[in-house]
Amino acid sequence: MQETSGRYRRITEWWRPKGGVVFSLLLFYLALWDVPFGTAWKLLVFSVITLVGFGLTGYFLNDWADIPYDNKVGKTNLVDGIPKLARPFALLVLLVITFFPWLVYFKYDGFSIALICGQLLLQFAYPVPPVRIKQYPIPAMLADSLYALGIPTVLAWHTMDLTAGLNDNSGQWMHFMFLFLWMTATGVRHILNHHVVDKENDRLTNTPNIALRVEPLRLREIVQSVLFPLELLTAMLFFSLLMHHSGLLPMLPLVILIGLGASRLLSNSFGFNVGFWKTSTDGFASLHLGLLSLLFLVLEDAKFLLVAVPFILLFSNIGSHPILTITAKGSWKRIKVWLFFPWEFSSLMFNWALYYFRKFILNWSEERNWGEHYALRLEKVKLDAKGNIAIFNQNYSKYSETFISGQLSDLDYRIRFYYGWPKPINASKSGDLISNEPYLRKSVLCKQHVMNVDVSHFEDVKIAEDLIENDIRLLLVNFGTMAVSLLNVARMTGIPLVVIFHGYDAWNKKEVETYHEQYTELFSIAEAVVGVSRDICKRLKELGCPNDKIIYQPALVNRKFFECEPVAANDDPKFLYVGRFSRTKAPHLVLLAFKHVLEKLPESKLVMIGADDGEGLFEACQMMATAEGISDKITFRGQCSSEEVFNEMRSGVVFVQHSVTTPLLGDKEGTPVGIMEAMALGLPIVATKHAGIAELIEHEHSGILVKESDLDAMANEMVRVASDKALREKLGQNAAKSIRENQFVYRSLENLSDIIDRYKVKK
Repeated sequence: MQETSGRYRRITEWWRPKGGVVFSLLLFYLALWDVPFGTAWKLLVFSVITLVGFGLTGYFLNDWADIPYDNKVGKTNLVDGIPKLARPFALLVLLVITFFPWLVYFKYDGFSIALICGQLLLQFAYPVPPVRIKQYPIPAMLADSLYALGIPTVLAWHTMDLTAGLNDNSGQWMHFMFLFLWMTATGVRHILNHHVVDKENDRLTNTPNIALRVEPLRLREIVQSVLFPLELLTAMLFFSLLMHHSGLLPMLPLVILIGLGASRLLSNSFGFNVGFWKTSTDGFASLHLGLLSLLFLVLEDAKFLLVAVPFILLFSNIGSHPILTITAKGSWKRIKVWLFFPWEFSSLMFNWALYYFRKFILNWSEERNWGEHYALRLEKVKLDAKGNIAIFNQNYSKYSETFISGQLSDLDYRIRFYYGWPKPINASKSGDLISNEPYLRKSVLCKQHVMNVDVSHFEDVKIAEDLIENDIRLLLVNFGTMAVSLLNVARMTGIPLVVIFHGYDAWNKKEVETYHEQYTELFSIAEAVVGVSRDICKRLKELGCPNDKIIYQPALVNRKFFECEPVAANDDPKFLYVGRFSRTKAPHLVLLAFKHVLEKLPESKLVMIGADDGEGLFEACQMMATAEGISDKITFRGQCSSEEVFNEMRSGVVFVQHSVTTPLLGDKEGTPVGIMEAMALGLPIVATKHAGIAELIEHEHSGILVKESDLDAMANEMVRVASDKALREKLGQNAAKSIRENQFVYRSLENLSDIIDRYKVKK
């Protein structure tokens, strides 16, 4: 795909700026001399043929000569894939295409032949050894500009004069000269742009590049003070001379060029305000001059619209405009539906007829009738009976929210997952419910703003429509703040809503203050409000949630942590922290406690798994470790998969977590999944008496608990546990036993399913 895209880009890099200039000048010629459509279309068709012939011949020769050079650096080469014996034949075909118009239609003279010979000579000499002009940057720039623009434009204009026989100007050589200078200066500037932009790539591939010899700032001065002024002056002289032998049409491009030149000259103290990019004069020469000419031609004869459409598609970006792209995609989808519907419908009817024939006539069993699809059929029947539910969360796939991935993978329902913030406007397998095309999505939302429509309500309607279309029977919403954004959706659809509070949404003072009124409404609308710790359940009651709606249920723990035997205690003094680098988990306090541990156990190691939570703590902890001189004792693993966490825990480490209540916002944890995973694997744990942690761990029995922010106590307990293997074994075994006997944790999946079954719409 990338190779195809590269080929397309290479073609358009030549076709639009170079072919566009030649074609625009041809259209200007037709408009200037009022050439009738009957003659004009022949001139244009044969011009396109020879233009394509020259262009492809140049590219073919260039790639053919570059094969050994491209192979050395691993660069894609189009001709390298053509058999060696076929290459001369292919070149001959391209030359025949190039000369075909002169053989059957175009008129020519000695000047034409000289121009054609010069064009071909440069095309061969540029890449082909031993001459290979392209290896000499300055001659290469001149040669490229001559065969790309200088010669083809003069040849095209002169051929028009000869073939159409409409220009009887005896001083043609003057406007040929200025046209040649205009195009050659433009070509040199284009090549300079290319050299500067590709400077670093050419340095790596050892490709000749003038920007490697001359500073780009010096080259820009040449562009500003020499090339662009020469280009602009000769273009204006070209159009001025034409006014002496034709009507007033040349005055329009002349005025445009004067305006463009003035705009480039203003606000710059040294020459014209141009650099190494496409200028407005480039767009004028390759597109707008042609459009201006077509306007006059179409006003004279509407048949020229047949030329206008392909010209716009070929030489502008209109073909890749988002509206056209989106329309084309949508149209193709509809066409495919209509094309394949008869076949799909016939196939469906045949299969069902065959099914009922086997069932009622041949008396086949369901298993025999469905054959290899029987298991899928049973699964479908089961899911149809269980029903469809929607799960909502702000994030699509956040590494630390393993309880969300557990809901999506382990719950035995047909699940549609919605995500996004401030509205969960994205759905699994569908993407954005407004449009997956960014341009169209922005257009739709812009229209809502212009029409003074509430965009939030518009998004609610989209979500509600999708829920109804997918026959959703329950809304299972993670986090109270997300549930607040779905209040209108729940009202619109009448679908029961169950919300799970995980921690910050119940404790963070700023969040609670912001959503206080909406929480009251949420508690009224929700069928059930789940707290993942008893601490949160108590908090929900304080916030006004009816007691009969509150359900205690810790978050899901991956079953694999329960399906293996608890790990044996390790003799190495190694500690493990797993969790987000957030203020509530306080990894920096674990790090400071570990510093004290090293004073008594200098061989200790600390592994920290987790990534930054948007608060800058990950980098702060790394800097702190360096500042304290203990960075060699700490391994920052960053974001890890559930499998990597599992393997790290299986190494028999001491699990540490110093969760705290944040002083400013009063933020707290729920029941950390990492703690439950560590207990399930039988790890000795040193943690704080914090939220759901204190509900799971019995001090000195299934773990060690210390007061929040008591670093000395944390360090002392870490040393004690790491130094006493018997204690580690006791704590680990008791932790594994207690968590496996805790039916709220061990049966969390079944319990959550019971909650869903209790409140979902029954059918």
